[in-house]
Amino acid sequence: DENEVSNCAFGATFCGNQALFDTNLAASNTHAFSNAMLNEFRFSLVRRDLAFPENDPASPTANVTGLFTIGGLANFPQSRVSNAYQFSDTLTRTLERHTLKFGADIRYNDVDSVSALNSKGTFDFNNLQDYVNNRAFQLRQALQTPGWHATQWQTFWYAQDDFRITPDLTLNLG
Repeated sequence: DENEVSNCAFGATFCGNQALFDTNLAASNTHAFSNAMLNEFRFSLVRRDLAFPENDPASPTANVTGLFTIGGLANFPQSRVSNAYQFSDTLTRTLERHTLKFGADIRYNDVDSVSALNSKGTFDFNNLQDYVNNRAFQLRQALQTPGWHATQWQTFWYAQDDFRITPDLTLNLG
């Protein structure tokens, strides 16, 4: 999407684009070992690639208090890539009055984020006269582009027994 983000108050010059790319993949395999034993395996990947590049990545930001902002907003450009992987497996075994289920759900999340806050510099002016005379009361400038990378494992295990005590009563233990 063109000219969707950042500072679009003065037209496209200081706007930014929004590039969103999502990928979803899912696969499963069901295998019957016998009439009494079934295994279900599932895998999924959800990938999100977000980018917010600016049309003018070089000009600093100038804020005139209470009036307007010239230049792209101070919190742009940004980008973020996240990958979420999920593996799950369930083994079901049926006995006379028991249905036993054992399984695991394992997830891995990987996120890489860049947020170039004040990477071009942000000048703040008290009023229009100070702006015209180039007398900023404050300059904010990042020394490096801030970002972060995070990973996380999540592991879930379970066991369950559906015990049919009578045809009308089942006890679920798990």
